Amino acid sequence: MRTGLAGVGDDLSEANESLNKNDYPYVYIGMTLNLPIENRTAAAQAIANKYQLKAIQLQKKQVESQKNSRFETLKKTLETNFSIYKRYMKTVNLSQSVVNEGQRDFVNGRIDFNDLTELKKSLIQDQRTLSSFRLELIVRVVEYLDFYHYFDKFLRKES
Repeated sequence: MRTGLAGVGDDLSEANESLNKNDYPYVYIGMTLNLPIENRTAAAQAIANKYQLKAIQLQKKQVESQKNSRFETLKKTLETNFSIYKRYMKTVNLSQSVVNEGQRDFVNGRIDFNDLTELKKSLIQDQRTLSSFRLELIVRVVEYLDFYHYFDKFLRKES
């Protein structure tokens, strides 16, 4: 709020003197008020929207971080599983070689039928292990490929 004096005289002293003597009984006062022009509800809503936007952006970052973490986990799991699969393949190939060698030894009379049967059982067991691991590997590969829900798109078209 500002106040001041104005008079009819040539300078400020004459103006003050005329006001003090009541030569001019009327006094004019000017006042400036700054009222809030904007709508307070709209301002509060804008602030709330700003905080909500920040919360959504933070949530988006967290979801992207989770997605990237899940993708990396799937990738590392597949790499590990393929290395295990290679070891199982080597084991089956080795068992197959042992059975082939045992077959030759059986024909030559070096081992008996029971030993040959045990070698074949071992090969069958290694093949079963490889088969069950292949199924697990297929499931993990499909999970990795379906990370972006590719198969859901195909299934929705058929429905």
